Amino acid sequence: QGRVSCNQNMSLEKEVAETQLSLQPLIDRPQLKDKLLTKPPFRFLHDIVSAITRSTGFAEGLYNEKELDSGSIKDKDAKLNYLKKIVDCVNVCLGERLDVKGAKVCMVCSRPRYGVFLRS
Repeated sequence: QGRVSCNQNMSLEKEVAETQLSLQPLIDRPQLKDKLLTKPPFRFLHDIVSAITRSTGFAEGLYNEKELDSGSIKDKDAKLNYLKKIVDCVNVCLGERLDVKGAKVCMVCSRPRYGVFLRS
């Protein structure tokens, strides 16, 4: 895909709409509902990454068997490790560093960068 820019002034509604437009053609589930995209829980992010991998082959082999099962990722460190892996993978594939940290992907305060990360 082409480069995805981060517009810090983009409204939340526009950010959500752009993310939905970019991702929904690639995946059937999870549904990319506004509420979940606004403040994504870990399970939602895991489901998106898994669905994109199934659909496109992106990040195939990045995770071990245990990490592929969202139910087995319970503690904070395991969740952060999972998110760090995919953020690092996206950074390598883009050839640049997105300003996204695994610990903040699930927080609304990083919303503009989060949308860019998902669309990348």
